[in-house]
Amino acid sequence: MQGKEPSFSIVSATDGAFDVCRRSLSNFAKQTLRDQIEIVLVGPSIEEMQPDYELLSQFGAYQIIEVGRLRSTGHALSLGFKHARAPFGAFLEEHGFPRPDFVEKLLKTFDETGSDVVGYTLLPQNPGTVAWTHIFLQFGPAVPDVVSGPAKRLGGHHVAYRKEVLTPFGDDLEILMANESVLFEIFRNKNIPMYLTNEITVGHTQISYLPALFRHEFISAMIFADARWKTQNWPVWKRAVYTLGAPAIPFVRVGRSLRDIRRTGRGPEMSVLVLPTMVLSAGVSAMGEAIGYVFGAGRRAIDYRTAVELDRYSYTTEADRKQLVGADAA
Repeated sequence: MQGKEPSFSIVSATDGAFDVCRRSLSNFAKQTLRDQIEIVLVGPSIEEMQPDYELLSQFGAYQIIEVGRLRSTGHALSLGFKHARAPFGAFLEEHGFPRPDFVEKLLKTFDETGSDVVGYTLLPQNPGTVAWTHIFLQFGPAVPDVVSGPAKRLGGHHVAYRKEVLTPFGDDLEILMANESVLFEIFRNKNIPMYLTNEITVGHTQISYLPALFRHEFISAMIFADARWKTQNWPVWKRAVYTLGAPAIPFVRVGRSLRDIRRTGRGPEMSVLVLPTMVLSAGVSAMGEAIGYVFGAGRRAIDYRTAVELDRYSYTTEADRKQLVGADAA
């Protein structure tokens, strides 16, 4: 433990070396309220991570949580939020690049709205056919322009929380933080309001390699379904209904994505291949979700998705990786 009492905690995670986090944390050190920010670094061990203490010391406070084998991103986030000392917090992905006023604007939004859950908008750091497909399927409601206000859906892993709203979930927090779409569904069912602000936009590195997108959609949907029925204690009949209804999923997801594309007016920025890529991806996702309702999700699936979430650059094209190095350093 190091530093004074913070106003905002940022959870950063790695399943190996600190270098996984270095790029995003170096960018985050430009924050206007840096001296009020606590970094909660979660990883296997200090020996394996080899943290950059000079970089961590640029923030108002930091702490390092050693977990041994990281089970999932949700494992890191649940522990990070439990140990966080600030009343508010968010996850900083290694492939997300907030602007310098990110924390300042989040704290202002919490103060002005009284919200417990605040989401923000995202744009692809590496726009292209696969990246646009990925961002609209995964984060469509959070693609700008949006109107600030209450929201039913937010971008998973791109949300700030008042810490006390997460405390009641106890041991379920790990699986819910790995599958925030399920967490948002629970918030809706419990009438816990969520707020989406258009004052904050984060550059987000998307998957841009087509086979990786298909595999990610399949596995993520399988894990989502598994988390959904387990954390909400669905009876067998409800799982059966959702399994049989899986063929409708592509129509629902693509329909939502098309509405989001029209809302944002970003259609002209995309190639004509985005729609067929989106349809195929949604079809693959539907198969994964059906399997998840019947069989759940195994260890290998969770490990794969964790790798995609903690090492996104390995799932982009070589051309994107070259372009992103320069963009991230800017």
